[in-house]
Amino acid sequence: MPDTLEVRIAHLEGAYEQIDKRLSDLRQEMTAGFAQVREEMAQLRQEMTAGFAQLRQEMAQFRQELRQEMTAGFAQVRQEMTQLRQQTQEQFRWILGFQIVTWISILGTLLAILLHR
Repeated sequence: MPDTLEVRIAHLEGAYEQIDKRLSDLRQEMTAGFAQVREEMAQLRQEMTAGFAQLRQEMAQFRQELRQEMTAGFAQVRQEMTQLRQQTQEQFRWILGFQIVTWISILGTLLAILLHR
């Protein structure tokens, strides 16, 4: 029986060493895996930061272009309104001139009729 007990203890010690080695290997694999995940996360963070920076830059550029287009459009609208105002004033002057001439003609005709009698 002592041989079998010693054999069993030796067998258990061997199994313990294998388990210890396997756990050590597993720990190393987990450490390597976590390091790889951290590295990938850091890379993803850098890519996202770069992407967001590019997006911000594009949005700022778009906003600037939009402001320029709006400013140019408003300037064009103001110019057209000024032209319409000038045209309206010119037409008003012409109409007023025609009315004055018409009134003068009518008064002249009435005066000539009254004086002719």
